[in-house]
Amino acid sequence: MSMPSRAIAPKPDPLRVLAVEGLSTHFPTGRGVLRAVDGVSFDLARGEILAIVGESGSGKSVAGLSIMRLLHRSGGRIVGGRVLLTRRDGTDVDLVRLAEAPMRAVRRREIAMVFQDPMSSLNPVLTIGEQIAETIVQHRRCNAREAWRETLALLGRVGIPAAEARARDYPHELSGGMRQRAMLAIALACEPQILIADEATTALDVTVQAQIVALIAGLCREQQLGVIFVTHDLRLVTDIADRIAVMYCGQVVEEGPARAVLGAPRHPYTRALLACLPVAGDALHPIPGAPPDPIAPPAGCRFHPRCADAEDACRRAPPPRRTVGPAHAASCVRA
Repeated sequence: MSMPSRAIAPKPDPLRVLAVEGLSTHFPTGRGVLRAVDGVSFDLARGEILAIVGESGSGKSVAGLSIMRLLHRSGGRIVGGRVLLTRRDGTDVDLVRLAEAPMRAVRRREIAMVFQDPMSSLNPVLTIGEQIAETIVQHRRCNAREAWRETLALLGRVGIPAAEARARDYPHELSGGMRQRAMLAIALACEPQILIADEATTALDVTVQAQIVALIAGLCREQQLGVIFVTHDLRLVTDIADRIAVMYCGQVVEEGPARAVLGAPRHPYTRALLACLPVAGDALHPIPGAPPDPIAPPAGCRFHPRCADAEDACRRAPPPRRTVGPAHAASCVRA
């Protein structure tokens, strides 16, 4: 079992709302153990947007599901680390070791999650308004009339026009962007401290993507939400992220302020991701090779088989995590 790489201070930062320490999540398979998340650590503050970026299969979505303890259907198991949630009264609770009944209360009331495909999350036989009001009644101790008023207010807050009419629509009657806004309204219904958006804009066109990203950023500032924004698209986070954590093969390889990570990346994988962004009049620069097998990752730095700058030290041992700037770190021997 992997252990946290650094200790939590006895008196946590009053702005911190979440501390992930040495988190490891494994999936047993017929070929061996798939280490989807392997010793991941990061913090989240109130009113902060942390973007977790990386290619498909890097472990970023599994990290979000591990925080929510939503792994039972996939067979995943958290085998190490801690996920410390700072509650509104200032006390910390380790979600990894929390019993299922109180964990259900944490979901919605403390941490809410929005997924990539709202149609798979919304109930097709209930109207949008019924689904939001039901959440409010269950978790906020108010009657049906109060819940309905709050439902209409939430729909307006997430930018759905004609809230009274849209509340009576079924999911299939709304566009993809409107369904995702409805999912945001459900997520915000119980006033959580943390919102996890897991590829929440992937299925939308570019214009609607920009609207949803701007909406999430506005809600973060307005309500002092801590937001974990999971995406494979660096373009979406350039304007909204306060900090960025770059994941590769289950590990965080670079983390720091968004301006530093995007403007002066110190890990070859981060530079390669940025080079993949399309530029008008320029050829695409895909990352050579393919992501490694998470069941049998390469020795040393896991990126070295695809890295043009790899040297012997990269193949011998995992690279140390090095501080390369204020609150900026990278796991590379050349950082």
